[in-house]
Amino acid sequence: MKRVPSKRAGSTRTMSISVDATTEEVLRTFAKRHFGGNVSALVTAMAKELRRKEALAWLLASSGVPRLDAEQTQALLAEIDGRSDGSKKVA
Repeated sequence: MKRVPSKRAGSTRTMSISVDATTEEVLRTFAKRHFGGNVSALVTAMAKELRRKEALAWLLASSGVPRLDAEQTQALLAEIDGRSDGSKKVA
């Protein structure tokens, strides 16, 4: 599923990160495949997913549910997304 974002929404900020060559290649390849080569859009999608997971963790903790492990989190998010197979949703 390719999703190429149009123009940026609102104002943006520039930041600099340092990664090893392998990580850079993984990010650029994934961005090329799913975001029209836009690494910034990939990072934005990753941050959105992190916020989603943190919100879920907060909701469960505030309800007295112990923190889920990675597998349980993926299964619950799959159920919320309407995917019974537990497959990951690609941004």
